Amino acid sequence: STLEGRVFAVPRDSPRVDFMSISDDDIVSVVSPTLLCSICHGVFRDPVFCGDTPCQHVFCRVCITNALSARACCPLCRKIMRPHQLRPNLAISALVDELQVRCAEKCGWVGQWSDRRAHGLECPVRLLREADAKLSVERRASAQARAEAFAAQQALVLAEQASNEMRAALEQAQLDAERQRKSFAEAHRADVTRLTVMLDQERDVRETLQSDVRILQLALDEQCRLAKLRAARDQDEAMATCAAVRATRKRKAEHPPGPIQIFVKSYAGRTLTRTVLPA
Repeated sequence: STLEGRVFAVPRDSPRVDFMSISDDDIVSVVSPTLLCSICHGVFRDPVFCGDTPCQHVFCRVCITNALSARACCPLCRKIMRPHQLRPNLAISALVDELQVRCAEKCGWVGQWSDRRAHGLECPVRLLREADAKLSVERRASAQARAEAFAAQQALVLAEQASNEMRAALEQAQLDAERQRKSFAEAHRADVTRLTVMLDQERDVRETLQSDVRILQLALDEQCRLAKLRAARDQDEAMATCAAVRATRKRKAEHPPGPIQIFVKSYAGRTLTRTVLPA
């Protein structure tokens, strides 16, 4: 068919007319049963038949394709049929193209089915409907644009208010920062003064401590000197004592004494004594 594959530009919001199908209301003359599909019972749309079988039964391409997907045989004679065997029936297509039909837009036009697609491009009802739909779209777009412009204006006003508030907050923050800076500067100067006084006091204390340490060091040195003198004297005395002890022992060894009785303890009027030999 010469109508196959042609597409019309129809606005998205307007109803799309199906130029590839024929409804009973669109047909002017009586339709022969040979032009009706035995599956959908409507006028053939893209009529095909199985070229490899002798039955030559004709169906709509969509109808027979769906039927073969369920069962691979002719719906009328049950002979084996495959989708790749389908061939266009040009004779039936020519008869369908010659059917007298009305305009799908109900504008009053009557003509052959093959001419209805071309008429659809110039149909005044369709053009008016599409123009009205386009105008409606433009109106909605204009209304949406106005709404968006109003929203943008409101957003701009809010942004200006927020900017003013932020500017005021920034100025206040700068004033607070300046006051804090001055306060910190005064506190810093006071801290520096206090630290200077503390450093001076620390220096005085350190000098006093150093003086005390020097005095203590001198005292310790004097004590060490005296201790050394005492130690030397004690050593001399110890050496003299040792010499005297050695002399005494030597003398005793040369002239040993007799036994010595030493009183030990008294018990109930009795006296105990112990005889000790001299060393």
